[in-house]
Amino acid sequence: MKTLAFVVLVLAVLAVKRHEFKTCKDLGFCVRNRALARNTSYKISYSIVPESVVKAASGITFKVKSDQESSPFLTGEAYYLSNNVLRFYLNEINPLHKRYHTPDDLILNLENIHRKDVTQLTSTQAIWAYGDYKYILTYSPINIQGYYKDSLIYHINERSLLNFERYRTRDTVLSHNDYNLIDATGVPGDYPLWEENWRDFTDNNPRGPSSIGLDITFAKTSDIYGIPEHSDSLSLIDTENSEPYRLYNLDVFEFELNERMTLYGNIPFILNKNGGFFWNNPSETWVDIQSSAYNGHSSKRIHWFSETGVLDIFLFLEANPINLVQTFTRLTGPPSFPPMFSIAYHQCRWNYFTQKEVKEIEQGFEDHDIPMDVIWLDIEHTPNRMYFTWDYSSFPEPVKMINELAEHGRKIVTIVDPHMSKRNNFQVGQGFKDKGYYVKNQNGDDYEGHCWPGTSSWPDFMREETRDYWASQFELKNYKDTTLDVFIWNDMNEPAVFGGPENTMPKTNLHMFDVEHREIHNLYGIMTHRATYEGLIKRSPNDRPFILSRAFYAGSQKYGAIWTGDNMAKWEYMEASVPMCLGVTLGGLSFCGSDVGGFFYNPSAELMERWYQIGAYSPFFRSHAHIETDKREPWVFGEESLNRIRESIKERYRLLPYWYTLFYEHAEMSLPIMRPLFMMYTEDLNVSKIDKQYFVGEAIMVTGLSKPSQQSVKLYVPEGRWFDFHGYKEITVRGYTDATVTKDAVPVYLKGGHIIPMQNRQRRSSALMKNDPYSLLVVLDSSYKAKGTLFVDDFKTFNYKNGDYLTSIFEFSDNSLRYSVDHPWSSSNSIETITILGLPNSPNHIRLESGCGNQDLYFTIIDQVLTIKMTKAKINEPWVIVLDF
Repeated sequence: MKTLAFVVLVLAVLAVKRHEFKTCKDLGFCVRNRALARNTSYKISYSIVPESVVKAASGITFKVKSDQESSPFLTGEAYYLSNNVLRFYLNEINPLHKRYHTPDDLILNLENIHRKDVTQLTSTQAIWAYGDYKYILTYSPINIQGYYKDSLIYHINERSLLNFERYRTRDTVLSHNDYNLIDATGVPGDYPLWEENWRDFTDNNPRGPSSIGLDITFAKTSDIYGIPEHSDSLSLIDTENSEPYRLYNLDVFEFELNERMTLYGNIPFILNKNGGFFWNNPSETWVDIQSSAYNGHSSKRIHWFSETGVLDIFLFLEANPINLVQTFTRLTGPPSFPPMFSIAYHQCRWNYFTQKEVKEIEQGFEDHDIPMDVIWLDIEHTPNRMYFTWDYSSFPEPVKMINELAEHGRKIVTIVDPHMSKRNNFQVGQGFKDKGYYVKNQNGDDYEGHCWPGTSSWPDFMREETRDYWASQFELKNYKDTTLDVFIWNDMNEPAVFGGPENTMPKTNLHMFDVEHREIHNLYGIMTHRATYEGLIKRSPNDRPFILSRAFYAGSQKYGAIWTGDNMAKWEYMEASVPMCLGVTLGGLSFCGSDVGGFFYNPSAELMERWYQIGAYSPFFRSHAHIETDKREPWVFGEESLNRIRESIKERYRLLPYWYTLFYEHAEMSLPIMRPLFMMYTEDLNVSKIDKQYFVGEAIMVTGLSKPSQQSVKLYVPEGRWFDFHGYKEITVRGYTDATVTKDAVPVYLKGGHIIPMQNRQRRSSALMKNDPYSLLVVLDSSYKAKGTLFVDDFKTFNYKNGDYLTSIFEFSDNSLRYSVDHPWSSSNSIETITILGLPNSPNHIRLESGCGNQDLYFTIIDQVLTIKMTKAKINEPWVIVLDF
C-alpha cells in the first residue's frame, strides 16, 4: 500500500502545477461576469419596487425588478445590526430550483447582536444613521453608500454590475433583445451555460447558469486588503489585465508565489481603513480589482461574482481597521481559546514511522536542552490510512508512548483526514456507509474517489447527524489507544481527491441529498474542522480542544488553527509566510503559521535558522517536512545552527505569558494577534504596502528576511519610542533605515509604552512552567509611561468561563510601577525580576510597597538597563514599586 501511495504522490506532484488549475477563461460564469463589466453596450439596471417596501423586524423587506420587466423577480431584505453592520440580501421569487443560502447558525454568530430601526424611510431611500455611521440604500437603481463621519467610505453597485442569473430550463432562448431574462447570460459572447469541458473533465451543470455578481467601490483609498488565502502581497493588486483573485479551496501541491490563484482556504472579506465587505457565499467566487478615480480621489473598484447561491452581503463601517477586524471576527466567531501547549513549539514531519522513533525524537530534545510541547504523527501511523486506528506493527503500545510524553508535559497530535477508506475491514468507514452519511454522486449513490487509502468516500459534513457521528469517533471508547493528551490534525479537507477535477470532487456531487457540491464547496473544510472540534468536546467537555486544519472559511477561528500549506524550503517562501498569515488574520483567523523550514526540499542550515527566528513570532509555531526530505530536527545542522535554533525556541517560551494573554484577548475581544503596520498607523501613508514587518499585539514589531547572507535589512521605524529586543539598545532613527542584522536573530523591536510579561526560567515544556515566577519587561515611552496586562488560568480547561482566572494590570508612571489585580484568582506565582528600559536617570533607591509591608529592593544598572530583583511580589496581590531619584 505504501508503494501505491508513493505512486499517487508522484502523480500528484506532476499533476498540480499552475496550468493544472482552472483560470477565469475556463469557467463560463467568470467569463460572463467579466464581460458584463467590460461591455458598455449591455447594461442591467435593478430597482427596488417602492410600493413593495415594508418595514419589518427593524429593517425593510422589498421586491426587485429589472428596468426591462414589469414584474419583480427577486425578494430582498436589508437591516442594520447593532455593531454598525448593514446586511443586504436578495433571492429569487419562486425559483425553479431552491438556491442554497448558508444557514446563519452554520457560520455566523448573531448572539447579542440585535437589529436597530431604520432612521428614515421614504419612497426613494432607506437610511440608517447612528452616531458616526450612516448607510443610504437608494431604490433606483439599487445602490448603497456607507459613510463614516460624513465621509463616503464605499459605494455598492456604483457601476451597476449587480447580476442575478435566474434558474431556467434548457429550452429558454436568450438574445440581446429578449429581456424576459435579463442577466449576464445575455452578454454577447460564446460561453457554455449547461455543460463545461476542461481537460478530461465535464461539468454537466444540470440546473444551468445561476451566477450572481456585484460591485463595490472603496472611495478615497489607494490600498485594499483581505480575501485570503493567496500567495501574494498583502495590499491587493489590480487584476484588470490579469487573472482575478480566485476563492475556491483546493489542494495545491507546491503552490507558486505571487499568484491570485486559489489555495487551501478562503475568507471572502475585504477591507480598507474604515470599511469592510463580507460576501457570504460558499460557492466558487472570483474577485476583480481595479484602481480608478472616484469623485476626484483615488479609489478601488472591486467586482465580486460567484457561480451560484444567493446574494448575501454584510457592510462594515468602523473608526479603524482593528475595529473592523474585531467586528468581522465577532460576527463570524468567537475565536476559540487554545490551550497553552498549542501556542508553544511543535515538532512534525511526514513521517515519524515508529514508536521507537518518537522516543528518539523526544530524547533528542532532552539531550540538546530544547523546549518542545508536541510531536505530530502523519498518515503513516495508521494501517493503510485507515484513520482513527493505529499500525500496531510500528506503534505497538500507543498509550505507553503518549503517557511517557505526557510525563514531560508533552502531547501527541494525530492526523485524521476526511477521506474514509472503502476497505471492508475499516469499521469507521463502514459505519458511515451503513448510516448513509457519505456525500452522494449526482445519481444518488455514495461518491467514490481516490486519496491516500486508495478508493475512498467522504462524509457529508453538511448534515448535522454526520457531524455528530464523526464527533463520536473521537471518544476514547471509539478512538482506541488514545488519551486526553492526543489532539487532532485535519488535512486534505478542501476536499482533496486524487485525479478529480482540480484534485477535488465534482461539482455535481450532492450534499443533504439535493444540494450540489458547487453550492457549498468552500464550506467542506470548515465543517470538517467543526465536526472534529465537537468531537474533542464530546470526548472531554471541559478540556479546550486543539485542531489544526488546512482548509478554512469565514468563521474557522471558532475551531482552531490553520497553516499555509505545502510551501517550499526556499527563502522567498519564508518571506511570503508573513503576508500570507497577515491576510488570514485580517479575516478574523489569527491562529496561523507556516511550515518552519519549508515542506518540500531541503533547507540550508542558514535558512533553517532564519525560519525558526521568524517562526517563533508566528501564532502557530511548527516545523514540518515532506517524507522524502532529509531529517531536519534542530540538532542535525551542527552546533552553531543548533545554538541559534535553540535560542529561537527558548525565546518563544520566554514570551509565552505575553502570547497567552494575546490569545485570551483574541478569544474574548476578537483582537487580532498578528497586525500589519497599516492597522497600527492608520495616518502614516508610508506603511500601507509594508507586509514583511508586523506587530505581535501592540508591543512587539518583527521584520522578516528574504535572502541568504543578509547583513542588513531595509525596514521602517514608525513614530514612537523603540528598543531592540536583542540587547535592549534604543533605536533612534525613524522612517526607512537599513538595520544591521546578525546571524543570531531577525530584527525584533519593542515599542515604548508597553509592559511585557515573560517567564525566564527554562523548562522542557510549557506545562512544567505553570508555577514558575514571572518577569516584567517595562518599555517606557517618551513620557516615561507604560502599561501591560497578564492573563493566568489553568492553561487547559474552560474553567476560566466560570471565573477561575486572574487578570492583572501593570502601569508605570510618575516613577512608580503599580500592579493591580483586575480579576482575582488563587495563584502561587510571583514576580521574579523587573527590567525597565528608557529611564532618563538612574534611581538612588527602590522600594516595594505591598500588603507584606515595605521592602528595599536590590537592583542593578548596566548600559542604562535597570533590573530589579523581587522576592515578595505575588501576582494575586496588589503592590507598588517606587523609584527614588
